[in-house]
Amino acid sequence: MKLSSSTIEVLKNFSTINQSIIFKPGYVQRTISPHKNIFAEATLKEEFPVECAIYELPKFLAVLTLFDTPDLKFGEQYVDIVSSNSSNHIKYFYANPSLIVAPPPTALEIEEEVDKFRLDQETLGKLNKASLIMGNPDFVIERNGKVRTIKTTNIKNKSANVFTVTQDVSKGASYSVTLNSENLKYIPNDYEFIVGKIKGTSIVTLSSDTVKYWIATEA
Repeated sequence: MKLSSSTIEVLKNFSTINQSIIFKPGYVQRTISPHKNIFAEATLKEEFPVECAIYELPKFLAVLTLFDTPDLKFGEQYVDIVSSNSSNHIKYFYANPSLIVAPPPTALEIEEEVDKFRLDQETLGKLNKASLIMGNPDFVIERNGKVRTIKTTNIKNKSANVFTVTQDVSKGASYSVTLNSENLKYIPNDYEFIVGKIKGTSIVTLSSDTVKYWIATEA
């Protein structure tokens, strides 16, 4: 099996959420952060044939770069990584799955939707850039009257610099949720945001065509 560039991009992104992963048979793969406050699911172009655990995903991805076009052959105890001309290969052994924080077996369903909106890649990029430049730890989403605001700020510092994006809305109850900026570990893209609750816990989801993230809000 050869991994496409889009799959490599997803796996690199997953490695920023959790450096370990348990691959499941099929096209859909999931990961969850060690603190269980970020959950992600992606539909890949390739179908994984077996369940296997990789303890250091960044190292595994780095190993693949030793080959121009690596071919992955999954066995019971290890994956055999072979070069295109079969002149060299690496046996990369699986980890014990019990050592890895396992994600839920299925996607999470929002039980109480509070708000839904879209942000394009350019706008999200500006918000992230502003957060890095100003050192703001908080990503705040609010709705008040007929205006929705998305801003990067420091809620503990009243004199913090604030970068704000505003959107007009037709209706909806007022609310305010805060995300830790460091938890926004997504692949650059356009996303549909849903602010809602799962079993009473406030959650913000980001969805594109191939990947979806569930991020717990801050208390």
